[in-house]
Amino acid sequence: MAYKEKSGYYMILAICMVGVVLIMTSCGGWQEINFKAGRHGRFSATPQVHNWRVFEAKFTDQSKYVHGTVDQWDWNKLRGFYSLQVCNPVAYDDCGMIGWRYLPDTNMFQITPYTHYQCGEKPTYMDGINVLVDKPFTVQIVADTAWRYWIDTGDSLYTFTHPRTKHARVFKQMNGWFGGSTPTPHAVGFYVRDLKEKEWGR
Repeated sequence: MAYKEKSGYYMILAICMVGVVLIMTSCGGWQEINFKAGRHGRFSATPQVHNWRVFEAKFTDQSKYVHGTVDQWDWNKLRGFYSLQVCNPVAYDDCGMIGWRYLPDTNMFQITPYTHYQCGEKPTYMDGINVLVDKPFTVQIVADTAWRYWIDTGDSLYTFTHPRTKHARVFKQMNGWFGGSTPTPHAVGFYVRDLKEKEWGR
């Protein structure tokens, strides 16, 4: 490659990198997670380096959906991490996540700790924690002798401990799942921002 061609290539690359930085800065580091209509979502192949994960999240008007059936009460999965221990063809064992749902009657979102253990699923807080549209909240999930959750809504700090019967050491990130059994009725999305340091329970 000629010198001028190389210079042009590196200049374009530098401009692109600056553009990405500016976009990330303007968005405050928030990442938009989108699910297309008729989809369930995406588990990630990204390795989970630590036995903990901390993130902020917020719902917008784009996060709202209406099934018109009892599936409205199903818990979607916001974020978390899971082991590679598969207990049946559709479920991972030793898995900690945050469940979420939208309730049209109250125009409110709800979140809850959501753990897979012994090949079962258990929301730790069945009533759900109410969160408002466009209001960020912070979550920390830790897997040690138990699954531990901290949820800070800005108004209240909730803590939960859930039994951990399997003790995997290798995890993958879970970066969003819609449902229950029913996929998205239309495009649905929310915003998340991973944090680098543990907030609580150091």
